[in-house]
Amino acid sequence: MSTHSDPLSDSDLWDVVCCSRCLLPFLSKAGPTIPFWLTECGHVLCNNHLSPDQSCSHCGVHGIQLVPLQKEVSIFDSCLRGSNYKMDY
Repeated sequence: MSTHSDPLSDSDLWDVVCCSRCLLPFLSKAGPTIPFWLTECGHVLCNNHLSPDQSCSHCGVHGIQLVPLQKEVSIFDSCLRGSNYKMDY
Protein backbone atom coordinates (compact mmCIF):
# COMPACT_ATOMS: atom_id res chain seq x y z
CA MET A 1 0.00 0.00 0.00
CA SER A 2 1.47 3.35 -0.96
CA THR A 3 0.88 6.62 0.75
CA HIS A 4 0.15 9.61 -1.36
CA SER A 5 -0.08 13.15 -0.12
CA ASP A 6 -2.45 15.70 -1.55
CA PRO A 7 -0.96 18.13 -4.05
CA LEU A 8 -0.03 21.52 -2.69
CA SER A 9 -2.83 24.02 -2.64
CA ASP A 10 -2.33 27.69 -3.52
CA SER A 11 -2.35 28.56 0.19
CA ASP A 12 0.54 26.13 0.78
CA LEU A 13 2.49 27.53 -2.17
CA TRP A 14 2.23 31.14 -0.97
CA ASP A 15 3.98 30.07 2.24
CA VAL A 16 7.15 29.21 0.31
CA VAL A 17 7.20 32.06 -2.24
CA CYS A 18 10.15 34.39 -1.69
CA CYS A 19 12.39 36.77 -3.60
CA SER A 20 14.98 34.92 -5.69
CA ARG A 21 17.64 37.46 -4.72
CA CYS A 22 17.19 38.24 -1.00
CA LEU A 23 14.84 35.40 0.04
CA LEU A 24 12.37 37.89 1.55
CA PRO A 25 9.18 35.88 2.07
CA PHE A 26 6.11 36.98 0.14
CA LEU A 27 3.95 36.54 3.21
CA SER A 28 4.50 37.68 6.75
CA LYS A 29 2.06 37.37 9.62
CA ALA A 30 0.62 40.72 8.49
CA GLY A 31 0.36 39.65 4.84
CA PRO A 32 2.47 40.69 1.84
CA THR A 33 5.04 43.29 2.84
CA ILE A 34 6.03 44.86 -0.50
CA PRO A 35 5.07 44.13 -4.12
CA PHE A 36 6.43 40.91 -5.63
CA TRP A 37 6.74 40.06 -9.30
CA LEU A 38 6.99 36.92 -11.41
CA THR A 39 9.44 37.43 -14.24
CA GLU A 40 9.06 36.14 -17.77
CA CYS A 41 12.12 33.94 -17.12
CA GLY A 42 10.39 32.32 -14.13
CA HIS A 43 11.95 34.09 -11.16
CA VAL A 44 10.17 35.79 -8.26
CA LEU A 45 11.53 39.20 -7.32
CA CYS A 46 10.56 41.64 -4.62
CA ASN A 47 10.15 45.29 -5.55
CA ASN A 48 13.60 46.02 -4.07
CA HIS A 49 15.29 43.92 -6.75
CA LEU A 50 13.69 45.25 -9.93
CA SER A 51 16.41 46.35 -12.33
CA PRO A 52 16.04 49.72 -14.07
CA ASP A 53 17.40 48.23 -17.32
CA GLN A 54 14.48 45.74 -17.51
CA SER A 55 16.73 42.76 -16.87
CA CYS A 56 16.15 39.99 -14.37
CA SER A 57 18.31 40.69 -11.34
CA HIS A 58 18.52 36.94 -10.69
CA CYS A 59 19.68 35.57 -14.07
CA GLY A 60 20.39 38.68 -16.14
CA VAL A 61 17.92 38.07 -19.01
CA HIS A 62 17.16 41.43 -20.67
CA GLY A 63 13.82 42.94 -21.71
CA ILE A 64 11.72 40.88 -19.32
CA GLN A 65 8.03 41.33 -18.70
CA LEU A 66 6.53 41.04 -15.23
CA VAL A 67 3.34 39.72 -13.68
CA PRO A 68 2.42 41.09 -10.25
CA LEU A 69 2.01 38.41 -7.60
CA GLN A 70 -1.12 38.89 -5.51
CA LYS A 71 -2.45 36.47 -2.94
CA GLU A 72 -5.97 36.99 -4.29
CA VAL A 73 -4.85 35.58 -7.67
CA SER A 74 -3.95 31.93 -8.09
CA ILE A 75 -0.22 31.34 -8.49
CA PHE A 76 -1.06 29.00 -11.33
CA ASP A 77 -3.09 31.71 -13.11
CA SER A 78 -0.19 34.17 -12.71
CA CYS A 79 2.23 31.69 -14.26
CA LEU A 80 0.03 30.83 -17.21
CA ARG A 81 -1.36 34.18 -18.34
CA GLY A 82 0.41 36.68 -20.55
CA SER A 83 1.84 39.87 -19.15
CA ASN A 84 1.54 43.46 -20.22
CA TYR A 85 3.68 44.82 -17.43
CA LYS A 86 6.99 46.43 -18.26
CA MET A 87 9.22 48.08 -15.74
CA ASP A 88 8.76 51.86 -15.84
CA TYR A 89 11.45 54.00 -14.26
